[in-house]
Amino acid sequence: MITPYPASVYTLSALLGVGGAVLWTANGEVIAKNSPGDTKAKNTGIFWSWFNTSMLLGNIFLYFYLGDSEGVSDKQRLVIYLVLGILSTIGTFCFLLLAPIQEGSDIETSQTERVSQSVFQPIRDAGKFFLTWQMGLLYAPIIFTGVSLNFWSSVFITVIGNVFPHRSYLALGGICTGIGRSQQVLSGDGYPTR
Repeated sequence: MITPYPASVYTLSALLGVGGAVLWTANGEVIAKNSPGDTKAKNTGIFWSWFNTSMLLGNIFLYFYLGDSEGVSDKQRLVIYLVLGILSTIGTFCFLLLAPIQEGSDIETSQTERVSQSVFQPIRDAGKFFLTWQMGLLYAPIIFTGVSLNFWSSVFITVIGNVFPHRSYLALGGICTGIGRSQQVLSGDGYPTR
């Protein structure tokens, strides 16, 4: 049925990395366009909190579904993929509920200006910006954030799965990671106060 092969795992992980860059950029643009006035920071905080809460909720499902099993059978794997796939599809369709951008806004005029330039111009501009000293100040935090996110979302969970025999420990590790990453929801730190 659904069996992870090393070649497909590495290929799809690389595709996820490339696609993730595009999706996160598009996400930021959608939040910016649909946030009136000074609500961009609040809306970004709400999105980030819900995004991190999904890790918590998904692992709670895994904890109760897998129980004390020492492995994941093909049937269990299929159910997990179906449940998480359906939830992802529902989340994707929620984008249809976003408010349309008002016509005649500054955003539209900047988009028409962008159409007239070369397709490669934004890539050249990004390359030039990447080499500036201001961007150089951000290299260390960007690398740290990437390594940290990679560790907590994949390496840590993989280590737990390889060290402990019961799959419930894997889900508990994910729950604890989800609680830590979604601390913005629990403590309210992700929401600006006025």
